[in-house]
This record gives sequence, structure tokens and C-alpha cells, in this order.
Amino acid sequence: MNTYNHRFEMRSQHIFLFLLISCMSGFIYAHHEKEFEVNIDDWVDLYEVEIDLQNLRRYSRRMYEPGLILLVSEDKQLIGIVAEPMQIERVTEQMTRTNNPFYRVVFIKNDGDRVYVDHDGWSSNLDLYELETPVRVLSYSSPEGLDISEISKVVVQGEATEERLAMIAERDKNKLEKSSRIDELVEEAIFPELILDQAYQFEIELPDGEIFNTNDYLGKVLLIDMWSTGCGPCYKMFPKLNEFYGKYSREEVEVLGVAMFDTVEMMNKVVEKHDLQWLQTNLPGSDFVWANWKSMGMVGMPTYLILDEKGVLRKVLIGSNSDDELFAAVEALLQ
Repeated sequence: MNTYNHRFEMRSQHIFLFLLISCMSGFIYAHHEKEFEVNIDDWVDLYEVEIDLQNLRRYSRRMYEPGLILLVSEDKQLIGIVAEPMQIERVTEQMTRTNNPFYRVVFIKNDGDRVYVDHDGWSSNLDLYELETPVRVLSYSSPEGLDISEISKVVVQGEATEERLAMIAERDKNKLEKSSRIDELVEEAIFPELILDQAYQFEIELPDGEIFNTNDYLGKVLLIDMWSTGCGPCYKMFPKLNEFYGKYSREEVEVLGVAMFDTVEMMNKVVEKHDLQWLQTNLPGSDFVWANWKSMGMVGMPTYLILDEKGVLRKVLIGSNSDDELFAAVEALLQ
């Protein structure tokens, strides 16, 4: 799934997209400005990102934490681009930083050692699209001689101000409380642990009040599509699933869509817009969704579960790039 934070407004998303494209094509206007040099005595970890070299992407967090773009340079260095919206005041036609502490990137090696680096000397105020809130950008490169495969995580740090420490303490407290709530809800989870080649049974209520029970679909292949209205890759699969669904009779294949996090109203708008013909239900409530993911032993969207005619779980696939494997697995079960 996803991890993009929906609290970012569309304007901020456009900014980060612009930065990503600009960085990759090499024409960001950036230069070292003495006014941005800040000596910081104490740093605190804001968040960390696991490195997936097959799927480097943009990471965003709450507005008080910067966004992070990860790129690989031609000489195979890992580059972290830190970007944040700024509150600014204009002084003699120049934009000056106010109450926005610097950040830094720490590269963590596979053995756990931390490698601290200074920013590469580029910093920039970008007043894009005539926005009221411009963006500041800093870049950090992994040290020469440190192979990308040796890096397991990237940590973004910020100045350990009293305000930030209090904010992090509150965030950690909320995480613990949320984790406790999720643990309590696991016992009520609808979807059990995913174990391949074993019978997989659950029941869930449909919007009309009827109960969907996997045991009622024995004798046919059953595909479970877990998606969400906030999941971009899920939308990419809808046309393919529509074509797939129309290819088979209901005596051969049935499909159940489960809209994770969403209300019935949210789900129905998407179902109608994309003309989704198969059965749909929803699983609302953030904590309850996470409880089900914990029960299943996986996290991600879209997620596809394939049950054979005996109700045995034969395949679990995650992501929108799995369509060929998904449809091939169904074909194999029908032969």
C-alpha cells in the first residue's frame, strides 16, 4: 500500500512531482546560500524509509515533517532529496527562512551502522505556480564507495527543538494507543491468516445486508480484490478486471471487491464511475482495516486472493503490476 499521506494538499503534490521530474532531468535551479547554513547541536529522527531499489518512489509525511525523494545517480550513488513547504517573509525581494529548521539525511547500512552526511551544497527556494507557500530543497548523496546494495534504510532527521520533541512524543503516544486498539480488534477480524494451500474461509456483510460466505462459492474459482478509493494503482486494474470478469461465466469464476477504509457511499461512487460489475462490499475504519491486515499477516493494496473450487487459498498477489500472473493463475485453476 501506501504509504502517501493524504493530508498533503494537491498543490503540495504538484510541487513534489515537479521536483522529482526536475531532479531526474537535471535542471533544478539550486545553489548554496550562506544564509541557510545552520549549526545544530542536537538532532532527532523524524522517520525512516526502507530501501527498495526496484521501487524507489516519493515519500511524504505530515506537514511538520519534510517529504523525501529517493533517486539513483548515474554513478550509482543513492540521493535523498528533502523538500518542504516554507513559511517565508519577503525581504528586499529575497525569501528568507523563518521558523523552519533544517533537516538531514542519514544512510543506514545493512549492518546497522549509520553514515552521516552533509547536504550537497544545494538549497533552493522555489516559488512554483505562484503559490503562497514556496518550497525549500536540500539534497544528500551517499558517500563514495558505499554501494547502494549496502544501504538498508534512509532516515530523515530534524532539529531537536522543544516543539518537535513534544510533537514526536505525542505522535509516539498515539501510535502506541493505536497499536493497542488494533491488537484488541484482531480477534474480531474478518480475514484470517493467509496460508497458501490451506482452506480459507470467511464471511462478510454486503451493503444490502446479505452475508457473503466463501463456503457458498465452492465449486468455482473465487477472486478477492482488496482495493480502496484512495489507492491509485487499484484504479489501474479496474479496466483489466472488467475485461477479466466478462470473460467467464458465474459458474466458473466469481469476484468479490472489498473497499478498504471506505464508506459504502465512497465505494459506490467509484463502482458506478468505473462500471464495476462484480460483487462489492466495504471494510470501513482505519483501526479495523489494520487489524485485518495484522490478522492476515500482510499489508498492501491492491491485494488479490485466489481460492480454488475447494475453497483452498492458491495465490496471494499484491500490486497493480501483477495482472498477468493473476489472470494466469485463474486460468490454470480452470483447466
